[in-house]
Amino acid sequence: MLGFSSLGGGSGVATVGFALAVARMNTDRGLAMGFFNTTIYAGLSFAPIIAGIFIDFVSFEKLFIANGCILAVGIILKS
Repeated sequence: MLGFSSLGGGSGVATVGFALAVARMNTDRGLAMGFFNTTIYAGLSFAPIIAGIFIDFVSFEKLFIANGCILAVGIILKS
């Protein structure tokens, strides 16, 4: 449950943060949000496939930890 909560919360923060960042950009905001939504849905489509490939080598718990670490690194680099 902790893994689902942290991944869901992190992705929610990232989604809201990107929308706020796009609001401050000097670019076509509709195009930027369109690209963002496309990449979000592409990631949601391909992530289970990629995780399925790694599940033969790694346990579910380690995959959750790896995803959480990737999310944490992204948040730290943004700061």
